Amino acid sequence: MVAPSRSAAYQRQYRQTDAYRAYRRAYARLQKHKTIAFLGGRCECCGETQIEFLEIDHVDGGGSIHRRGVTPYKYWADIRAGLHRCRVLCANCHAAVSNYGHCPHAV
Repeated sequence: MVAPSRSAAYQRQYRQTDAYRAYRRAYARLQKHKTIAFLGGRCECCGETQIEFLEIDHVDGGGSIHRRGVTPYKYWADIRAGLHRCRVLCANCHAAVSNYGHCPHAV
């Protein structure tokens, strides 16, 4: 068994710090905001524009598989590049579409 290098040990230790966690949260939030702005910045169903309520909906499904299969940077870049059919929905519309197959606003 080969001993891990100092840089690998440092990386493991650094990733446990609050500063690193804060950096990752800020990065994820920035990427989400950029992607939502790129996709129109409002819920396609009800028109909600409050960023805290907006989510990315993979139209053809498979969002969790896509998210787990790539790095965070690649995930947001793929969506902005149009490799996955995505749209912006508010949390309520997204839950309705996911659970019932349609949104009450669209009926």
